[in-house]
Amino acid sequence: MSWFDDKTLLVPTDFSEGSLQAVRHARDLVSDVSRLHVLHVVTPIGVDGLEPVSGTATRDETLVRRALKHLRDELEDPVFAGSQMNVQAGDPGLVIADEARRVGADLIVMPSHGYSGVKHLLLGSVAERVVRCAPCPVLVLRLDDAAEEIDRIISGPQPVLAPVDFSEASVHAAVTARKIVSDVRSLHVVHVLTPAAEQGPEVVYGDATEPELRRRRLEQLRRQFSDADLSEATFTVVPGRAGLTIAGHARQIGAEMIVIASHGYTGLKHLLLGSVAERVLRHAPCSVLVLRRDD
Repeated sequence: MSWFDDKTLLVPTDFSEGSLQAVRHARDLVSDVSRLHVLHVVTPIGVDGLEPVSGTATRDETLVRRALKHLRDELEDPVFAGSQMNVQAGDPGLVIADEARRVGADLIVMPSHGYSGVKHLLLGSVAERVVRCAPCPVLVLRLDDAAEEIDRIISGPQPVLAPVDFSEASVHAAVTARKIVSDVRSLHVVHVLTPAAEQGPEVVYGDATEPELRRRRLEQLRRQFSDADLSEATFTVVPGRAGLTIAGHARQIGAEMIVIASHGYTGLKHLLLGSVAERVLRHAPCSVLVLRRDD
């Protein structure tokens, strides 16, 4: 059984091809279709800075009814019988997070583009609010082919990259990553040594040069996970700017997933706001699973 199998999933769709692919193939992530919740959000007049006008409520109700019919038509395949479909009006980012809370979602699955309209970028108010406000992990799919990406996830993505800065949240993320991989040897745990990349290889950290500090941190990584069934994972310490270095390392090892805490390098509890997280999500070549501290 995969880590995803017993989860209650919320999959938002804006009817773009990428988001519909994500919905169709997210079905394969759950053994019980009743745990699959599909949501479309109608953006009403009054959102995005527009003033509401007379008759807006009636218009929104009409749009919701039409969208629900559209959603059911798109997912008329018998494999979706028993899944939960819902349409709501409001600010998409906030509605998605609220719906996840309402249905008790264990995971939100969404492509990196869709509501935002920006291909390959997790930007804009929708995505930011989902990740900031979601009460559960968020799996951001990066590939154009959601079917291929979800198939990899089901079979056990490999390699998987887990960035660790020794915060409790990042350590937990690495332990969770171990549960996702089918073979611990395909798990890569990386610590980014900052700001060495900006100061040169001979910069002194207290009484240690960068090479010495890298050696110490590598030993610390191995000790940290010696009792967590991760002894056969690959541990690496690399210098650089954390966000870009994590994404670059994922590309270098051919990672199929990055598992990262929603705070750690940023130091901001429950907020994925800092340059590290933004850069990982913007530049990652693969899917990114964002975990909250208490997941």
